[in-house]
Amino acid sequence: MKIKISLIVALFTISCISKAQTSEDTFKKGVDYVNCKTIELSLKSDTANYKKYLKECPCKKATYTKIYKFLTSMTPLLEVTISLSAEIERIKNKFDEKKTSDEIIQYLSETILNDKGISQQLFVFAEKRRGDASLSKFKSDLKKNLSRILSTQSIPIVEPQPNAGLVPHQSVTVTAQNDSLGVVQTNSDLEAKLSVLENKLNHLDSDKGTRSNEEKKGWFDGFPIQIDILTLIISLILTLTILKTFKGRLNREDEVSNKLKNYIADKISRIQFNSNSNSGISTNEFRKLKDDIESLKSEIKQLKMNPPFEVIQQNNEQKSFQENKQADVKTQAETFFLSAPNPDGSFNESSASSTYKDGASIYKFTKVGNNKAKFQIDEREASIKLALQYPGQLIDPVCDPLNAFNPKAKRIITDSLGEAELVHDKWIRNTKAKIKYE
Repeated sequence: MKIKISLIVALFTISCISKAQTSEDTFKKGVDYVNCKTIELSLKSDTANYKKYLKECPCKKATYTKIYKFLTSMTPLLEVTISLSAEIERIKNKFDEKKTSDEIIQYLSETILNDKGISQQLFVFAEKRRGDASLSKFKSDLKKNLSRILSTQSIPIVEPQPNAGLVPHQSVTVTAQNDSLGVVQTNSDLEAKLSVLENKLNHLDSDKGTRSNEEKKGWFDGFPIQIDILTLIISLILTLTILKTFKGRLNREDEVSNKLKNYIADKISRIQFNSNSNSGISTNEFRKLKDDIESLKSEIKQLKMNPPFEVIQQNNEQKSFQENKQADVKTQAETFFLSAPNPDGSFNESSASSTYKDGASIYKFTKVGNNKAKFQIDEREASIKLALQYPGQLIDPVCDPLNAFNPKAKRIITDSLGEAELVHDKWIRNTKAKIKYE
């Protein structure tokens, strides 16, 4: 029996090791690492920005979004570097699931640097450094760290070998090492995989396996549902109590009003009766009538001093509406400027400027409310020239052209303003601007 188990484990381990593949998500992480290291090398001669880049974009964690955010926050903008980073990002679309980890490492550390067809700007980047020690070290670091990145995320294809003699629930401890990728599979990993294999064998040989009975669950097993029910009941009780209290207050005015109507109707009826019987109202009756009226006035005055909840809520809503209206009027004319949009079409609020900056400002925003604004490409020549240089990064995320792109255009006319909303620290694009190239 032990020999059979050992044989299955050995075959299982060899199968996993020989057929390890790389997932698309892991490939994208590898591209992010190449992107980060490329920009790091290109900024090395700029001491101030280089140190800041190392701090804000550590390559073990950096993504394209972080890299792009850093590059677009620099003053002045390095358009060529931004374009280089964007071109490397597009390599993520070239994932080939048939390639092995070694082939992908070769592709990301050598092929893309030598093939103009994959990335012309990356080819130029490498060509400038041919024969330089920095490029050799750059490639060496890529191979070393890409091996680590791809190996830790490798996906084994499991093809278990059937074995009817395998005993369910028997623990086997084995450690295997993948020499080609440098991945060590721990005992717990193999135990988990072996458990899956055992379950499949149990289905194939159910008459020989044994199954444990399910334990009885108490009322509070899976307690989230019961807590939700209990919370709902408590909420209903509190709501009914509050409504009953306010209903009493809301009915006070109706009670006073009805009491006053009935009292007056009764007195009018009595006066008419006395008038018909040719008898006047006595002094005591008149005094009592006057006292009752004063008492009713006092009750009405008290009611006005402590109005019902409905009246208070209505007044608060009216006051809030007036304040918002005043704030809208105040912010209506406010304008500010932003540079490049993020790939998802948003703008970083932190880079907003109340004044136009030549070579950095591209979009003009005009507030139409507390957290809403309309935007367009600024009509200044510097803004239009910069936008036309990198339309994929600076125009497409937030604008829809109504005619064909013209890199020699002198003007960009905004036919319809775009709309954006401030959410936390970003202006989120709700509607793209409609533009024409002239």
